[in-house]
Amino acid sequence: MTKVIIKSDDNKEFKISTKLPPDIIKQIIESLGKYEIYEEELDSLLEIFKENKSIKKLIHKSQSFDIITIGNRAVRKAQQESLKKGIPNVYCKNGKFYFELPDGTITTEVPDIYRDVFEKFEKQEG
Repeated sequence: MTKVIIKSDDNKEFKISTKLPPDIIKQIIESLGKYEIYEEELDSLLEIFKENKSIKKLIHKSQSFDIITIGNRAVRKAQQESLKKGIPNVYCKNGKFYFELPDGTITTEVPDIYRDVFEKFEKQEG
């Protein structure tokens, strides 16, 4: 069993044990150095290691992780750009809509910019 401790920039430690050989772990960690990885992404990656799957499955999951990471970053960037342009972000949880306003406020009140869209949506649902 290989025991690995990864430290984040703020010295938070992530500890895992895995059946993967140390040289594979070292290669993976070194390749991570070229990316700025968010804490939740690192948690997801460590879960992949903890599963102790075969190398083939690990590579497949690692590629899926890369795709999800790229997608998450693109979404975050688009959300930030929208807010800079004064356009609220829209989220839906348990069928309820939430709006993040450019000033950082979270509300359930439909902003004027989305009012027409939500009125049409409500008519179709009703």
